[in-house]
Amino acid sequence: MISDLTRQRYAAFRSYVEALEQPGRWLILTHDNPDPDSLASAFLLSRVLHQGLKQKVTLAYSGIIGRAENREMVRTLGFRFSHLRHLNLKQYKHFALVDTQPRTGNNSLPEDIVPTLVIDHHPMRRATAQVPLSDIRTEYGATATILAEYLLASGLTPSKPGATATVYAIRSETQDFARESPGPDKAIHDLMLARANKRLLGKIQSAPLPATYFRNLHEALENLQSVDTLVLSHLGVVEQPDIVPEIADLLLRLEGKTWALCTGLYGQRIYLSIRTTNP
Repeated sequence: MISDLTRQRYAAFRSYVEALEQPGRWLILTHDNPDPDSLASAFLLSRVLHQGLKQKVTLAYSGIIGRAENREMVRTLGFRFSHLRHLNLKQYKHFALVDTQPRTGNNSLPEDIVPTLVIDHHPMRRATAQVPLSDIRTEYGATATILAEYLLASGLTPSKPGATATVYAIRSETQDFARESPGPDKAIHDLMLARANKRLLGKIQSAPLPATYFRNLHEALENLQSVDTLVLSHLGVVEQPDIVPEIADLLLRLEGKTWALCTGLYGQRIYLSIRTTNP
């Protein structure tokens, strides 16, 4: 259940933290407009740091928590996240990035701050090599799987909110394992499912959708184009950027298509999401 690599890297992390002269003040930051994997990963790391290693921890994000399921997840599980704009970064000695990496353009950590810790399942970026502690595993389908292994390696018992969030994060990130080979993700999923709150998990998965979702869906269908095995659409101006990958996931289910591309305008940026069924 816990890989030897996790045991080694958690041991190195614990030794680093325990060598600090006094309990540090940590800021755990997700990527902008966080998804379930990023939110769950941040929560799991906060438990490891606070309950396992007696550190002071703040959970933070930037952008918005827009998707209905993500808002429901934060609300029903009682997660306490602060928006980065409300925080004074000078109050923190250590920074951790989860499900993102330095200078990727999808997180709001100032470039002059080198994080202490980075844990992610996306390909390693050059700036991550400058980080004292990093754990990058592209063979994992979700970052939450890595952090769940850290939690277990620390000897802590998964809480019901943490287990519920982990199950939903893994399901969402892997599209119920359609996107990734099961591997460690399935093992952690099944372990956490036994500890999860099934009622709250159901509430998260069936969160009420706002009217804007259906307006965006209508726009996507109106602008739908198809080229060979690619389906694409532009949503125009959207009220929250999470809708772009959400619609891309839906378009990928069109029969005979293996690629989906969706774009949308939010603020001064154009958001683009590409999905594929190809391994």
